[in-house]
Amino acid sequence: MTSIVLDTCVLCNSMCDKWGKGGFDNPCFMPSSKTPDLLSEENIKATLQKYVTNPSPCHSEEEGNLVLYVREKASKVFLTLVMLEKVAHLNDFYTANFTDKDLPVHGQDPDWSPVHKSSDPEVQVPWECFRKLDKANRKVFITEYQWTFLAPSFSTNPFNYIFPANQPLPFIASGKDDGSEGGFGCVFSISILKGHHNYDTPQKSAGSSSSDFQVALKTLKAIDGNETSKKFYLQEQKTLDTMRNLNHPHLIRALAAYERGEDRGFLFPWADGGSLLQLWEKTVVVDDGLLSWALGQMVGIVDGIEKLHGEHNEGTRHGDIKPANILIFKKGEDDKGELKIADVGLAKYHTTYTRERISATTTNRGSRRYEPPEVGKSEVGEPGLGSSHQPFRKFSRKYDIWSLGCTFVEFLIWLFYGPQKLKAFFNECKNGVNDCYWEITPQETVIRQVITNWMNDLSAHLPQPSAWWDILGLIRMRLLVVEVESRANSSELLQRIKKIQSDSSLDSSYRFGPTLEELTRSRNQIAPPPAISLDMSLSKNYNVIRPRSPTG
Repeated sequence: MTSIVLDTCVLCNSMCDKWGKGGFDNPCFMPSSKTPDLLSEENIKATLQKYVTNPSPCHSEEEGNLVLYVREKASKVFLTLVMLEKVAHLNDFYTANFTDKDLPVHGQDPDWSPVHKSSDPEVQVPWECFRKLDKANRKVFITEYQWTFLAPSFSTNPFNYIFPANQPLPFIASGKDDGSEGGFGCVFSISILKGHHNYDTPQKSAGSSSSDFQVALKTLKAIDGNETSKKFYLQEQKTLDTMRNLNHPHLIRALAAYERGEDRGFLFPWADGGSLLQLWEKTVVVDDGLLSWALGQMVGIVDGIEKLHGEHNEGTRHGDIKPANILIFKKGEDDKGELKIADVGLAKYHTTYTRERISATTTNRGSRRYEPPEVGKSEVGEPGLGSSHQPFRKFSRKYDIWSLGCTFVEFLIWLFYGPQKLKAFFNECKNGVNDCYWEITPQETVIRQVITNWMNDLSAHLPQPSAWWDILGLIRMRLLVVEVESRANSSELLQRIKKIQSDSSLDSSYRFGPTLEELTRSRNQIAPPPAISLDMSLSKNYNVIRPRSPTG
């Protein structure tokens, strides 16, 4: 076998380049999968013979010992010395029994002398093997070159990782997505290289090898200093860990949370189907199969929220439910996919924080369309909800119920009117800075007339009785309710929507009958909704009549 002499140029050709995106900077590093080929016995011998001079008659035996030392105990030490162009000092490290287990080493000015690891911080015993390296080389060894070969590995356990600021992470840009930036961070697609994880990988992942793992990396923005950023990170870490323990099919299960110096981020499975909002941009054939899927996913989302709200001691409010935060995971090209709620927790704590600050207006915030009326009431200082002289109220978990109501209205518009009409709905909702579903009038807080008009039009076109007419009634009477106390909780909502699903499984015409077939055939020709006011009659699963009030 042909051997090569290892040097800086050879190693750099095998490294992953330095790269950065969305505030994330990653230094170059050596993937663990590359080292076996580089560290063949022949390559090590060729390198030793060029750089390690030893006139001793026992040279052959000592060379054999060094080769064994490198291959079994000190491959990273050896490669670091190659980068440093100090392979001649390898014997000093061998004599000191300095191995990869002793990495990383640390040192400080003025002399940059690495010390032995010790459980007693008062004990500082320098490594003798570093003494023959001058100060400049010791500094480069400590601050740069050793880290090139110390990219970590991720596994299903633990969930939380803390890395030194200099340590590269085993990530490469996947090239599949340019990323998206929100108020609290940036999310983009990366691949964790094989040899640096033990996650189950999909059988096929275009653009990467079978063992590279495409994931979503969410990096957090700095918020008013490192301590505040860490506070938000710890809050979201706690919430994501809770979701992992719930292990619900419709709640995204984070893979890892990490701190690296002042950088903080989270790893999630990559949603190959995009988001629910992206799905709504497509024109699809609406048939019983799609409607059955949509109803099942709605039930699953509600079930996930119900578990998040009440399956542990205090419960957790999501705080930012919207179509862009509901992701689609597919098992194949023809699979419609499974919806999973993502981005839990951070928005809630960020919103709480901004309302506690005196100058909250300068801080980025997420979309306000799906925020409930109690948010607006607190901002204008309604008695009991917060003002400049009293602390802001802690929002209840019914905050999420309103957001679900908004999301489900838009789901219905897309299903039965199509993407162009949904786009028209979004445009009509825009009113300066306010695109919420509610508005504050001099007399009261009410649902905006444009929202009422669209829901009225849906109720006029949807057949009754039908699952979808009942879902719309449920939204109007129990979800989009201005007064928090009168709004449904997640347990009631789950019970009601499960009943609708159960009845549709017993009678498929309740889910997709002749009237709906006709509606879906002409879904793109329906005229924009007029400002009408309709009463909703009694239906199969709904035993209340909608009042004429615009807040209905």
